[in-house]
Amino acid sequence: MKQLLFIALLFFSGVTQAKLRVVATTADIQAITRAVGGDLIELTSIAKGSSDPHFLEAKPSFMIKLRDADLLISNGLSLEIGWLPSLIRGSHNSKMNPRVQLSNRARSFNHVARAKLCQPNRIVNPPIAR
Repeated sequence: MKQLLFIALLFFSGVTQAKLRVVATTADIQAITRAVGGDLIELTSIAKGSSDPHFLEAKPSFMIKLRDADLLISNGLSLEIGWLPSLIRGSHNSKMNPRVQLSNRARSFNHVARAKLCQPNRIVNPPIAR
């Protein structure tokens, strides 16, 4: 009986220490997620820093990343609308829930620009932000 309990404890202690597999859609979101999750997560990004996330080509390798993910963090605001839905469908990952969209709780850049608080490009264009 004690041996069975010991084996069960070993098994469950390994399960609780497993890292959460997270996929971020862009390199920016990957950097933020890395700062928050640290060593507790296994993190990968779909779009690299040099690629334009508006016009990314959906590749089977991206579907594999999503297939193995526990959590997906995306920008929202239609940034990934051209490629992310097909990647999610192609991954066949029903356990990847919840999906976090960072824009769900944020105001859009257009709303902020209309309020004349800042220009939208100031946030994404470092030379203008200076």
